[in-house]
Amino acid sequence: MTVSRRSTPGPFAKFLAVLFILLFGVTTPLVLVALVARGLLFNPAFFKRALAQADVYRELPHAVASQLAASVVADPPEVPTDSPEEGELGLGAVFAALPPQLVETLIVRLVPPEWMQAQVESVIDQVVAYLDHGRGAPALTISLAEIKANLQQGALESAMREVIAGLPPCTAEQLLTFSGEMLSGQSAMLPVCQPPELMAEAFIATAKVTAEGMLTRMLPDELNLMQPFAAAGGAATLLPFMQGLDQLLVRVRLAKRIAELSALVPLALLAVIALLTARTARLALRWQGAPLLLAGVLSALMGLVLYLGFGILVATVPMPPGASGPAGLFGLAREVAQGMVTTFVLWVEAGAGAMLLAGLVMTGVAGSLRRRESASLTATN
Repeated sequence: MTVSRRSTPGPFAKFLAVLFILLFGVTTPLVLVALVARGLLFNPAFFKRALAQADVYRELPHAVASQLAASVVADPPEVPTDSPEEGELGLGAVFAALPPQLVETLIVRLVPPEWMQAQVESVIDQVVAYLDHGRGAPALTISLAEIKANLQQGALESAMREVIAGLPPCTAEQLLTFSGEMLSGQSAMLPVCQPPELMAEAFIATAKVTAEGMLTRMLPDELNLMQPFAAAGGAATLLPFMQGLDQLLVRVRLAKRIAELSALVPLALLAVIALLTARTARLALRWQGAPLLLAGVLSALMGLVLYLGFGILVATVPMPPGASGPAGLFGLAREVAQGMVTTFVLWVEAGAGAMLLAGLVMTGVAGSLRRRESASLTATN
């Protein structure tokens, strides 16, 4: 039994096949990264899982409170002495006027983790749906009905009691000043010391009515995140980044389409390699397995480089000015980003592993067929 010269590819065909194998090895890792990015970034579950794994919904209220309190202490807001007319005070100004301690306690009490998870996941669904087929300016909304209900059910009063209980007792001079302010109706939102119980109850009762009424009036039942904290009764201006949003949408959708079509590149290269070399089943398996092995190794290396590169980037990025430390917003955002990158790299490595496994199986079967052919030739001779 002899093997026909036509049953093996010629030197030029082998040369071209090797070139296409190298091209396949270089392009396939890039295509794999593009496909993984397209699959994850347009999948709401990817973002929801990353936030849940970092326990964001329980940690974020504390991180925001700590960040806001640190910012207010570092740069105290200027509160106007004249009372603004009704309907002209924005929600941001309301919170800026509150003492940092009260702001921290309020946020923790008023933002239940279950409410935050429901609203954030709703926004994620809205954003992904908008990127897929939205037009014009998006309307990303969250419901504040539960927050208003918490206010009406005494959350503000409880927060005030907790803060006042932690203050040092008033001196005689402080008590005299505090009494005068209460009688004149010009008392602060929170006393600087802990007054006697009866006086504290009177203060809380007065402050509760004023603060609850103001916050309830300023909080809408539904908040449009694209026009946040607008003055009551006034028109809100769009956020600056929304300028040119249509062009951005076109580019995002074009990138998504290109990522989807990029899968055709390695398939076309494999088809060309097969046309050049697939004279027998053994040769087909051998020449198809080799590019898969090469692409699998390079893809695995690319995933490792991406993971290490992100780790170095995170380690070298300085903490932004005004950040409240590793336990604050910066640390929480870094933890979420690390989880997302880890998931991304795991998917890349899974794709690399699948190519390596397929390449090993194909080359292994090709080697087995070659040994069988050799044994058949030996037996014939």
